[in-house]
This record gives sequence, structure tokens and C-alpha cells, in this order.
Amino acid sequence: MKRKVLSGFAALCLGLVVVSCGPNDAKIQKDVATKLQTTTLPVTATVQKGAVSLEGIVETDAQKADAEAAVKAIKGVKSVINNITVTPPPPPAPVITPDQAFNTVISTALTASGLTGVTAVVADSVITLTGEVAKAELKKVMQVVNDLKPKKVVNELKVK
Repeated sequence: MKRKVLSGFAALCLGLVVVSCGPNDAKIQKDVATKLQTTTLPVTATVQKGAVSLEGIVETDAQKADAEAAVKAIKGVKSVINNITVTPPPPPAPVITPDQAFNTVISTALTASGLTGVTAVVADSVITLTGEVAKAELKKVMQVVNDLKPKKVVNELKVK
């Protein structure tokens, strides 16, 4: 009976020694912090009972996966909770067609010349003029528009 108690006690002590010899959270935290510094990712981690929680913002899914893989490889890590956020890509830049740019230039030129009541629309580098203009201003409108060297000018202006 004494032997059974003694061997049970020895087994219990051995079990405690084996359990206490495993890496503790502080050691894991230090190893995780060191590993994350080498990845140069803006990620932080907390450790609780061997479970590592990752937080931060990265640019790609690959960076998120790399951080998790790096931490999983550390001795003593039981699980990884990956709360890293991947930023969405920026929206594509708007495409400005040559006609849109030409339209802006024409509108600016007409306004700068003090011409009102004239609308210029550009399609395939052809300018179509609409609206009303005084007979005295018609020559000025045509000169401003032709100075921009369009492919063609379609004059649909009404002369007052």
C-alpha cells in the first residue's frame, strides 16, 4: 500500500514537472514578439494559455497568412487567433478620355473669353456648338474653338 501511494505521488510530481517545464505565456510572448519583429509587419500579439491572438492591419492576404504561419511555428503555441485586418485595395483611378479633357479645355477657354450661352460638346475630337450667341460674338466663339485645333467643328449655334 505504501508503495502504491509512493508511486502515485512520484507520478504526480513527475507530471507536474513535465507540465511546468513547457513554455509559459511570458516566454511564448517574448518569442512571438521577436518573430514578428523579423517580419516587419505592423502586427501585435497577446498570449493566453498558449493561444496567440494576432492584431494589426496589413496590405495583403499573403502578409496575414505569413504572420500566422510564423507564429504557429513557435514552440509552445497551441493555437493562433488571427484577427489581422487586410486593407481593401484602393479604387481604380478614374479614366479620363481625351474627349473629356478636351471638353474641359473648351469650356475653360469659352469662359475665359467671356462668352456665355454657348455649350460645347466633344465626341471623337469633334466639337459640336449649341446655344445662342449674338452675331457680334459668333466670330470670337469660332476663333476660340478653332484655336484649340479640333478635328472638326459642328456649328449648331442660333444667332440672335
